[in-house]
Amino acid sequence: MAAWFGASLLLDWLTPVDFDGAAHVSLRESDARLKLEALLAWELRNLLELLDGISRRLLLPLQGLLAQSEARDKLARLVQYTLLMINGLVVALGGPAAAARLRAVMRPLADARQTGRWLKGVAPLLALRGELAACASASRFGAAAPRDRLEAAPAIASKLALLGYFLLDHVVWLQKARVLGGEASRTSRRSLRLLAAVHACSLLHAGMRVARHNEAEVRAQLAAVVRGGARPSTSQELRLAARELLRELMLLVQAAHTSHLVRTHDSLVGFLGMCTGLEDVGRLWRRARESVSAG
Repeated sequence: MAAWFGASLLLDWLTPVDFDGAAHVSLRESDARLKLEALLAWELRNLLELLDGISRRLLLPLQGLLAQSEARDKLARLVQYTLLMINGLVVALGGPAAAARLRAVMRPLADARQTGRWLKGVAPLLALRGELAACASASRFGAAAPRDRLEAAPAIASKLALLGYFLLDHVVWLQKARVLGGEASRTSRRSLRLLAAVHACSLLHAGMRVARHNEAEVRAQLAAVVRGGARPSTSQELRLAARELLRELMLLVQAAHTSHLVRTHDSLVGFLGMCTGLEDVGRLWRRARESVSAG
């Protein structure tokens, strides 16, 4: 009896909307729909509909997400910085044994991400070619103003620094595998400093773009703050630009901490890494869902 009651509760939980207890009152006991086989087939159809909805909304987008190497790297980065935040809190609270176990998980995770970064320098190399081609084309036709060239300089510098980062990152991997000589930790610190330079240049470039393309709106916002009046509504373009500025600033703090340029705290850097990681994973998740919907 108890087993039958539990099974009934489970079936009602699986199909809470379709179940109507009053519908069975008017049926005769000899009705074919009340036979065990018919009831099980009905519940099976409802269960399949539930699983189909779960597949379309969760499993298929997740499959598409995990099929991308970038998405797997971003998920691993999110876990890595979450563990870093927990590690900082554990160290602050005085738990050396737990912190050692966390670091034992973080090290192989970082090594796995490093293996997945092989040949990722192709993307910044193509982006650098595009930046240089745009500058050469503008200069050829006399369209490049000094302000344009000044704005292009940090973008080109960030691409060059990113290429250097990937090159040194591959050297670190080879040193860990004992294919090349040298101290892997020292080379790793140099590569992370190049990554900090990447985000510093990107932050400067994003700030220059905001100052150029949203100068009037920024001035209006600042004037409203100074006067203490009502602030005008912010355009979507300025909100996206401010979000990009904040993102680059958070990435710069993370890179400066991990490269020992400016040490802050593991919990702060881990929290910032979680924020940027969630944004990256969310962007890739939305793309995967759109791909499933379009297919």
